[in-house]
Amino acid sequence: MISIKNYTEFEAKISLLYECIREEGDFIDFAWCTWLLYPYYLHFDDVINRYRSASLLAFLGLLMDWLDGSGFPFYRIRKELHDSHDFEKYMDAFMQHQITIKGEFPHIYSSIISALQNLISSEDIIATFLYVDQQKLRNFITFILSIENQERNMEFALVFEEAGVFKIC
Repeated sequence: MISIKNYTEFEAKISLLYECIREEGDFIDFAWCTWLLYPYYLHFDDVINRYRSASLLAFLGLLMDWLDGSGFPFYRIRKELHDSHDFEKYMDAFMQHQITIKGEFPHIYSSIISALQNLISSEDIIATFLYVDQQKLRNFITFILSIENQERNMEFALVFEEAGVFKIC
């Protein structure tokens, strides 16, 4: 997967993502590594609010796919780059923009933090991502676990509202 912004492709991907959520009412085993494959983290700081929220919603969906056991959308080794998502790049972008994300999209932010905290407590993140520097992963884990998340429940109705999933365009 090439890591450059392509607004035409991104618009098509988020339209498909929103359509899938509207049909299912939740994140249920979406085709993250085929139809929805795109480097969403590139838009965590986009100037367009809808693109920022949609990219974060996609990140949450990727995490939920892993958390609920229905799939593993991230690659574990570099050779899978073409057909999976890069956890390290999502992690870097999320950490870099987390203050803005928390302020603009508190429900999405809280749900991402909850998903990450749940994954950290149930998965060996360091052993999962051997291609990522271990110290970098430890720093990420420490960062996520240090966040006091008041909303431990993932309220998807609020998340979808915040991202405008059910807005009539």
